This record gives sequence, C-alpha cells and structure tokens, in this order.
Amino acid sequence: MQPESRITRRIISRIRERGGWATKIHGGDSFQEDGLPDILGSYRGRSLGLEVKTSVGKLRPRQQYVLDEITKSGGIGRVVRSVKEVDAILDEIDREEVL
Repeated sequence: MQPESRITRRIISRIRERGGWATKIHGGDSFQEDGLPDILGSYRGRSLGLEVKTSVGKLRPRQQYVLDEITKSGGIGRVVRSVKEVDAILDEIDREEVL
C-alpha cells in the first residue's frame, strides 16, 4: 500500500500534467480551518478540493463536511484514493466542456 504522501504527490503531478493547478495543504497550522482537504486546485475553471486517503483510510466528520461545502458551492469536493480516480474526475470535467 502506498502512503498518502506518495499518492498526493502523484495526484498533484497528474493535475499539473493535464493543465490544471494544484497544491498540497499542510495541516496543523493553528490559523488554518480544520478539515481542509489535502489538495486544493483548479482544472478548466472548476475548483477542486481532494482529500487523499489510502484504501483503508477513513474520513473524519469535519473532513466530509468541508468536502460537502465545496461541492455545494459549485466546486468538486471528493475523497480520492488513486491517480486513476483523479483522472476520472478530470475526464468528467473535460466532458462538461464539450457539452
């Protein structure tokens, strides 16, 4: 199993390869809101908030709340466990652009 940090780096690289922008959010700052996703980014004008988990990782309730808020505001807030899942999200955005 890959650690979250390795998955996170690969996901950020993939978003950038596909023309998007992404950065890692480092938790633990006392000024930072609790529950922010691991990756914040954008792709083709869509905001991304991606919480990276391993295959056995679980979301805390606050993390789910923040992802739901991102989604309600028009962004994409999701839990992702692989680059393949991120590719599917980016492909979904690409299909929206065609419509």
